[in-house]
Amino acid sequence: MMRMKKFINDPENLTPELLEGFAEAHKELVDLAVAAMKVAEDAKSALEKYKAEIQNRGLSVLKDRNNQYCRIYGTDGSYVAVSEPKEIDILNMPRLKQAIGEDVCAGLVTETTKTTYTLDKKLQKALKAIAANDYTFEYTLEDYLKEMSVPVSEGQREVLARRLKGDYKEDKNTLLSVLGYLGKGTTEEAAEAAAPNLDMDLYYISKIKNAELIQAILPDEGIDWSMDEIKRSLIVTSKLKLEIAYEREDK
Repeated sequence: MMRMKKFINDPENLTPELLEGFAEAHKELVDLAVAAMKVAEDAKSALEKYKAEIQNRGLSVLKDRNNQYCRIYGTDGSYVAVSEPKEIDILNMPRLKQAIGEDVCAGLVTETTKTTYTLDKKLQKALKAIAANDYTFEYTLEDYLKEMSVPVSEGQREVLARRLKGDYKEDKNTLLSVLGYLGKGTTEEAAEAAAPNLDMDLYYISKIKNAELIQAILPDEGIDWSMDEIKRSLIVTSKLKLEIAYEREDK
């Protein structure tokens, strides 16, 4: 009876041979991964370059229109949104509490263990508006809707008075929809192209809604003093924000 012989690699060369075999077996996969990484790095570099240029152009539009949000459209419904949100840095919390009232602070401000403060979104919006002088008491919303740059019927005014929020993006869609430019089967891009320029109206609507919010939060008595104290209690900074939207293809 013949014995079966077992062939194995030379024990002294076993590890090097295994490593060499492993390398050969996976060399193509590694090459593909490296190539993909190079493509990704090139794409990232190009994207940052395009984003920087779009931000520059978007900032020019924001300054020209005196707004804090705009869209720049591409093709097939794609767009880039450029905005300039504001951030609050509280410098003197005791003064701020005195300005807006202890009761308001108790309900809308959360103090953490690191002595940082989390503000309710509505209070944040009001404080940002005060610090940036982004409000007007010149009009009520009802009065302004009667003097808009485009004709607005009484029924449309009633709907707008309930739906307008003081947010540029949402309010623009609301105006386009209520005024009949944006409907089923109509893209936002097409609606904006068909409608007259609503930027000035949106600018005043935002300021009016901010004023309403300020009046709802601050005490009626001494409101001017409170607003001056608020301005001395914090600083508000702006930064550019870029949003890219497009229709993703199914894979």
